[in-house]
Amino acid sequence: MLRIELLGTSFNVESDRSEEYLDRVIAHFTSRVAEIENSVRNRDPLKKAILAGLLVTDDYLQQQSSGIDADQARAVDEIATRLIRQIDENMGAEDE
Repeated sequence: MLRIELLGTSFNVESDRSEEYLDRVIAHFTSRVAEIENSVRNRDPLKKAILAGLLVTDDYLQQQSSGIDADQARAVDEIATRLIRQIDENMGAEDE
C-alpha cells in the first residue's frame, strides 16, 4: 500500500504493481502538477489535477505514437520548454 499526498489531500493506494513502479507513476504525475502550479494562476486543486491528467495523457499518446521512451520524451519536452522561455524572454527584450 502506498500513501499519496498531493494537492492538499492524502489517501492510500493498493495495487498489484511494485512500489517502485507506483513511485515512478506518482513522481511523473507530481511533476506535471508542479508544471501546472507554476504556469496557471488557478488555485482549484481539482482543476489542477484535471490539467495534469490531460498532460499525462498527452505524454502517453505522444510517446505511443513516436516510439521513444519516457526519458527521451521528457528530455525533449525540457529542451522545448527551455527554448520557448528563451524565445519569450528575447521577444520581451525587443519590445522594450
